[in-house]
Amino acid sequence: MKPWKPLKPGYLPREAYDPARLVACGMTPEQADDMVASMRQETIWMNDLYQVNVRDAVVGEGWPAMVHLSIKRRDKKALRDWRHVQLIKNQLVGEENEGVELFPAQSRLTDSANQYHLWVLKDPAARFPFGWATRFVAGPGDDGGSGVIIPNVKQRPFPVIEKVDTSI
Repeated sequence: MKPWKPLKPGYLPREAYDPARLVACGMTPEQADDMVASMRQETIWMNDLYQVNVRDAVVGEGWPAMVHLSIKRRDKKALRDWRHVQLIKNQLVGEENEGVELFPAQSRLTDSANQYHLWVLKDPAARFPFGWATRFVAGPGDDGGSGVIIPNVKQRPFPVIEKVDTSI
């Protein structure tokens, strides 16, 4: 397994912000303008595998503040490595911030690309009212696991995180 490379600030090419390109793909001019305005509010992060667009989430009244992470592979293939998504969330928002992926009602479905969305609570002390109460990670203790190996269960190794030299 190759080392996990931390995400770094990135950018989209200028043409990505051209509403005419979106209209040519079937959006109305209003939809295209709204999408470009929304994209201009995002920060972009990239590594060799992923592009993540980050912005403040629009949430309903009474909901805590959240960050929206839009995650896609740079090779445009489908994504589904839970540990990679956890690393992305940890790096861009925080290790103690909880996030969720929504599987919406069909009437609210958005499925236009191999792109995945995570909504993460901004407050690292906030918790969703569901999920596990304590940590349990099966696997050898030296790689982040609890040291417990469960019979008849297979678990892959944790990603090795590439060290980034921050010295000047």
